[in-house]
Amino acid sequence: MNSGGNRRKRWPKPPSNEQEILNFRSKGQRTGENHRVCPILRIFVMSFGERCTSVPPICCGLSAVRKILEALFTGRLNRNFSRRTNYSDLGNGYGKSLRRRAMFFEPKRPTSPILPRLVRRREFLQVVGSSALFTGSSVFASPREENSQKLWVGEAAIDITPPLGVELAGYHRIPGQERRAGFIRQPAEGRILVFHSDGITLAVISLELCAVSKDFTERIRRACFQLYEIPPSNLHVCATHTHSMPTFRAFRQWGAVATDYMAEVENRVVEALGKAMQDLGPASLRVGKAQAKGANFNRTSSKYRTDLEFSSEATADDRWLDTLLHALVIEREGKECPSVWYHFSAHPVCYADEGAGPDWPGLVADEIEKKFGVRPGFLQGHAGDVNPGPGNPWRGDARQVAEAVFQALEEAIATATPACGTPLRSAVTWCRLPLDLKLYKQWVEDYANNPEACSKGPWVDSYFAKAWYEDHSTKPWEDPYLLVELGLARVGEVTFLFHPAELYSYYGLWIRTNSPAAHTLVVGYANDIIGYLPDPKAFVAGEYAAITVPKILDLPPFQPEAAQILASRAVELANL
Repeated sequence: MNSGGNRRKRWPKPPSNEQEILNFRSKGQRTGENHRVCPILRIFVMSFGERCTSVPPICCGLSAVRKILEALFTGRLNRNFSRRTNYSDLGNGYGKSLRRRAMFFEPKRPTSPILPRLVRRREFLQVVGSSALFTGSSVFASPREENSQKLWVGEAAIDITPPLGVELAGYHRIPGQERRAGFIRQPAEGRILVFHSDGITLAVISLELCAVSKDFTERIRRACFQLYEIPPSNLHVCATHTHSMPTFRAFRQWGAVATDYMAEVENRVVEALGKAMQDLGPASLRVGKAQAKGANFNRTSSKYRTDLEFSSEATADDRWLDTLLHALVIEREGKECPSVWYHFSAHPVCYADEGAGPDWPGLVADEIEKKFGVRPGFLQGHAGDVNPGPGNPWRGDARQVAEAVFQALEEAIATATPACGTPLRSAVTWCRLPLDLKLYKQWVEDYANNPEACSKGPWVDSYFAKAWYEDHSTKPWEDPYLLVELGLARVGEVTFLFHPAELYSYYGLWIRTNSPAAHTLVVGYANDIIGYLPDPKAFVAGEYAAITVPKILDLPPFQPEAAQILASRAVELANL
């Protein structure tokens, strides 16, 4: 262990167990809180970390003055610096080695009204002799400081249509007979939405893919932190979960990862986020809601209740369906058409052939573009037990579903009311979900004792069962918990709650009902995927979501209370 004084800060890893989480909290750090510092003190934070934030600027010494002069000549001093005390924001050092390198050269960054101007060399003589150098006066303030409390929004879109021959995810195929893209039914998109206010930047990325992995998300966060200084906790990558596109998280015989295609999408996302920051401009926010009639149904039971009946007395003894669609309408200065994003819950599973595309969300985007001249962004909700359409056909008719969703979205846009878009806030927490290792070990023993009996039902088929057993008998799972990330992004009166699960409807409705926010969007398939979190009845009945999908993801089954644990933790996060 290096005990010297010049330690390098490494990219943080999330806590791996409960003790690490407790140790982190014991430091007294409050997630998502902003700390603004004076211009002179920024240099010390940039160079030495939090250790010196209590040192008076006038006591800095000659070494500090040297760094201040270097900062002036490199244009670093005038940066609107914001420190966020969050574990995933690189801890106390906040990327110390990165900032030290930045002291000597200015990396290329997108230009934007939000990004502060550079200090010119000729301004140095006007400043260096003044008392402002030590008092932190407005000499170094951002020229946009008078608008710091306003909401700024930027948006960008990318084409992520896969090449022909890439394996599509979402349905079972035996090895050698993979489902590959034979034609492009409709181009697939990725959309990036950036919010900025008072030195805080939040980014939401929606990709028309089946799933993303935590490693994919981590790489994007790392790149965007290095290029644009967006803290990792402020950026979230979401999948729409279309079953007609590839996955970036391996599924056993349900879809492999195309690494070359994934790398290309990753590069395009990072580049597009820079374009979204260049697109930043003053904006106002409106929120609309509408019931999407005939657009979805609960596929696990013919007897279910809807969100219109949901209350604080509702329980998981019933099966539920969320028919509510949320629309965010963002009007920006200088833009003829507003930006539109919407949130709805339904599996995009209308197609199962070799055509690649976004499924019904792509058709909705086409209709919105015809009507309003803009393509909307889509955020998937709690679709664990929800299929599109009224129930016949079971996977839904894409055009019928798109028409129902479009009508609801059109109504939500027309009736949207103004909502406050500031302040911005973000937070990340980790949730320990209990795993049923006893049942997991029983699966291994069952196959070892009688492999012929493990050839259908929860074992899918003999090929699948054999491959699963070979992997898990040699290297079995041992941790009784799965640590998952939950994220919060608050944009004034609108709260986004991000999680990586396929939640059953009851838990999404429970989170929204118990959230203190005026508008709460519970976004699934975000930053990773861990499979279904169903209600306890699903475990008793041995449903596909509870018993089969864990094998597809190479995870043990969850304990029946896992979904409620995640939901409760999400509400705690919403109350920060």
